[in-house]
Amino acid sequence: MYIDKITNAQNTPVVFCAKVTGSSGQNTLNASGDLAVSGVSLFYPYGIYSLPPNNQTVLLTQLGGAYGATGCLMPSQAMNRGEICIFSSGGARIRLLNTGEIFLNATRIAPG
Repeated sequence: MYIDKITNAQNTPVVFCAKVTGSSGQNTLNASGDLAVSGVSLFYPYGIYSLPPNNQTVLLTQLGGAYGATGCLMPSQAMNRGEICIFSSGGARIRLLNTGEIFLNATRIAPG
């Protein structure tokens, strides 16, 4: 089931999907969906940083009166559980496979 919005008692979105419309600083973005918001903080696991490109769908969550981007809607990938793919909008790609192999763009790197 896909949920695109959760509202509070005042019918203000608490969690909703929006499209990135730009950035409002080095570490924040602007997005528009049920609300247009700016200065949205980005929340990622430690050591990972990304600034989503324009038109990327992000999940916004209300955090103490402001909104934070807690993730991006990702397209389907033909991957196995436990594998990781890191990519850029420019086409660079790193894929870590369960076999220990690494694919760096189109180059296969064998383990060991």
